[in-house]
Amino acid sequence: MLDGRDLQLLSNLLDQKLDEKLKPIQEDISVLKVEMKEVKEDVRVLKAEMKEVKQDIAELKADVAVLKVEMKEVKQDIAELKADVAVLKEDVNVLKADVAVLKEDVNILKKDSEELKKGVRKLNDDLINLRIDHSRVEKKIDDYYAKIEHTYVTEKEARSVYQTQLRDALDQLIRKAKQICPLSARLITYMALQVDHEGWNVA
Repeated sequence: MLDGRDLQLLSNLLDQKLDEKLKPIQEDISVLKVEMKEVKEDVRVLKAEMKEVKQDIAELKADVAVLKVEMKEVKQDIAELKADVAVLKEDVNVLKADVAVLKEDVNILKKDSEELKKGVRKLNDDLINLRIDHSRVEKKIDDYYAKIEHTYVTEKEARSVYQTQLRDALDQLIRKAKQICPLSARLITYMALQVDHEGWNVA
């Protein structure tokens, strides 16, 4: 039977053994506490960083949404610009064609103008020649009239001879004028009708 001393010894032995067993556990717990504290600190830091990351992601999402809208608008603007460029290209092609036609027309007008100038110069020359011929005819008429004055015919016969000679001279002049300038021929015909008070028609 164990007495009190033995019990005390046994108790001390158990305490010693228990301390030996618990000491590593206590050390581990102490280490775990330190590590847990570090882990908690890491978690706190991570939470703060995660909050910042979430904020950054939210801002990026907002920026991306804005960029999407802007991109859509830019695409629409580019599509409209492409359409405008296509229309402008067509307009430029039409203008080029019109300018080419105008250039051709201007060249034609220049040629026509030169031909008209030549024609006007020719008409002026023809008018000069007609005036010369008219002067000659007038001289011939004056000569015929002088001859008639010296004849011994009646006034009616003299007038008939004068008109016949005048008609012949005017007929020659009109035929020549028709070949050169129809307008001058009409003018001379009108003059002939004015000369003939008896209704003589010039063919």
